Amino acid sequence: MFGFFNATPYLEEEIIEDCKSDYKEAEKCGDVRLSKKAVYFHHDGTLYYLPYEAIEEALPMELNEHHSCCSGDSTMKVYKLLIKAVGQNVSLEFPSAEDSERASEIIKNNT
Repeated sequence: MFGFFNATPYLEEEIIEDCKSDYKEAEKCGDVRLSKKAVYFHHDGTLYYLPYEAIEEALPMELNEHHSCCSGDSTMKVYKLLIKAVGQNVSLEFPSAEDSERASEIIKNNT
């Protein structure tokens, strides 16, 4: 919107230089962007980044969630990536298992 770019570090002590350029070069995977330096994701309307240096582990998961309100009282498959960072856990949702596994591989290759 309006040409503004405000990416906030998810961990206050983990700041990267020139995150705007890094974000522009990032590969899109679902609603997440994976760059050379960090993972970019939205949480509560704010764009955050988490540098690969802070990530300890990235685990792709396939969960069954019960949705009685919109799917006729059935379960739906949800694909997530659990990222364990310095004292924090971040759970990112993906549209497919392939996307969550690809994101996990990109993170593992950059940590």
